[in-house]
Amino acid sequence: MNGIAPPELIMGTAQLTARYGVAERRPSAPTTSEALQLLSFAASRGVTCFDTAAAYGASEQVLGQFAESRKHGAALQVITKLRAPQTLAEWRNALQESLERLHVRRLRGLLLHSSPQSRELEIAMHQVVREELRDRVGRYGVSVYTPGEAFRAIDSGLYDLLQIPANLLDQRFRRTGALQRAREAGVAIDVRSVFLQGLLTLDAGEIPGHLQPLAPFLAVAGGLAQSCGRSLPGLALAYARDALGSAGIVVGMTSETEVEQNVAWWKSETLPLEIIERIHELDTTSVEKLLDPRHWTREN
Repeated sequence: MNGIAPPELIMGTAQLTARYGVAERRPSAPTTSEALQLLSFAASRGVTCFDTAAAYGASEQVLGQFAESRKHGAALQVITKLRAPQTLAEWRNALQESLERLHVRRLRGLLLHSSPQSRELEIAMHQVVREELRDRVGRYGVSVYTPGEAFRAIDSGLYDLLQIPANLLDQRFRRTGALQRAREAGVAIDVRSVFLQGLLTLDAGEIPGHLQPLAPFLAVAGGLAQSCGRSLPGLALAYARDALGSAGIVVGMTSETEVEQNVAWWKSETLPLEIIERIHELDTTSVEKLLDPRHWTREN
């Protein structure tokens, strides 16, 4: 891929201790024991990078237990996220609490759920990370929802990691040039929402009524998947892996079966350029609002 290093498969942990997403089928949230077992299985299959957040219920605590009990602390790679603070002291305290819960020596990445409102605070936080925490934090950045937020973060010069939503249908960051701008600025990209919170894993008859405007685009994508001998979610993961030039792809996994399936899709052959180009021809601007799950309400 034009000299760009291949991305890493990252296990998302929003689902680790809670039910999550439009395709959620578990009757209840997993127990700590079940969550630890799933983490152990994922690690045995080569998935040793995990995306979490202080806001994800007990996910940080469970990851910390896993790291400590299995002596994985040095081997595990963890990205965690904190809410944008009002004060530097508030942020320092929250970060210290996360590090204590996680039991890892060094974070692969530290993200904010959004940029602070105060530019002065934003600069002060960056200085703390780069001067005081350089041995504890790898990349530092922000999780964004829109290309506009991405451009702002890149142009600030304060971040070297962004987490963005992108998938077969949601190509806003590619179309607007945000991905290219990030590469030029040396800002790494991690991609989430590869399955659009599970929508890309559903059969046509399972698509909720308020998301039906997306059905025609899902049908076209499904046809492309069939044309290259893949399932739709398999195509979605391969597209994210091969076409976005990202550092990591965050995928939620709720069972050992899902881990096995995602690892298999991850190891599949590189997508033909023709398929990637046909995906890029999908024009979803008319349903762009529905590509952001924050707008998923029955009134859409």
